[in-house]
Amino acid sequence: MRTLAAFLLLYLLFLIQASLTAWWPDLILLGLIVISLHESRITATLVGAFAGLCLDLTSPAFAGTHLFTLAATGYGVALLRSLFYRARWATLLFVATALALKWIAVAAFGAGLPGLSALLVSSALTLALAPLTELGLTRLLYHGWRPA
Repeated sequence: MRTLAAFLLLYLLFLIQASLTAWWPDLILLGLIVISLHESRITATLVGAFAGLCLDLTSPAFAGTHLFTLAATGYGVALLRSLFYRARWATLLFVATALALKWIAVAAFGAGLPGLSALLVSSALTLALAPLTELGLTRLLYHGWRPA
């Protein structure tokens, strides 16, 4: 049931993010990191690949870039989460690393980066919302559950 909730949550975040402009935070990345902090490596990787596939289908110029980066992000966070003991700064570290990975991959393999101002505003909003999102989604979806 948790896995289905994770897929549905990321699909809902995808629908919200697809209707917004480039100036908004990366909701899918935030949701993926929270899910990866609580799910198994396989589930986190599959959920990340699903979210990346959804993003790649809406922008075919990227051709698998989001699929690869979000699947790698899901796996990496699920792999490294045991190194941190519920530290709030760890979420910021994961988000900053995932944003850097995403923008490097988009610049190298995709259709190029958006404008610098949109990139900076979106990244800053994503980093600012990371602790609040982690707290809210953890209480909403994973209250009383232990990490997989």
